[in-house]
Amino acid sequence: MRVFIVEDDPVSRLMVQAVLKKSGHDAVAVADGGRALSALSLPDAPRLAILNVMMPVMDGFEVCRRLRALPGGERFYLIMLTSMNRPEHVVAGLSAGANDYMGKPFVKEELLARVRAGERMIERQEALEKRVLELENAVAHLRALQGALPLSML
Repeated sequence: MRVFIVEDDPVSRLMVQAVLKKSGHDAVAVADGGRALSALSLPDAPRLAILNVMMPVMDGFEVCRRLRALPGGERFYLIMLTSMNRPEHVVAGLSAGANDYMGKPFVKEELLARVRAGERMIERQEALEKRVLELENAVAHLRALQGALPLSML
C-alpha cells in the first residue's frame, strides 16, 4: 500500500520511511504541511498518511482539518505520529480528524500494526464503495427496464 509521510525532521522521516519500505509499503515523504496538503489533494494521492504535528508552513492538526474538508476527505486514514503526546494533544488530533494518534519515539511493531489497521479500514471502505456503485447501477438498470415495459405489464 502507498503510505504518505509528513515529517519535517529528516531523521524521523527516514526512520518511518525505512520501516514502511522494509515491510513492503510504497512510502513517500514530504517535510511540511503545505506540501502535504497539495500532494494529498491530488486525485491519485495515497489514502493512508502519517503526519507529524509540529511542522513548517502548516501543522498536522491543520492538515487534518483541511483534508477532511475536501470533497472525499473522509476517505483518508490519518495517523498522527508526534512527540506531542499529552492527553490534550491526543484529543486535539482526533478532534481535527485523525483516525489514530501515537507518540514518539515509536515502536516499529506498533506503527506497523496501526498502518495495517488503516489498510483494513481503507479496504473495507473501498469494498463498500464498490458495492454501493453496483447497487446504484442495478437500480438504474431496473428503472430503464421498467420504463421499457408496456403499461399493461406494470
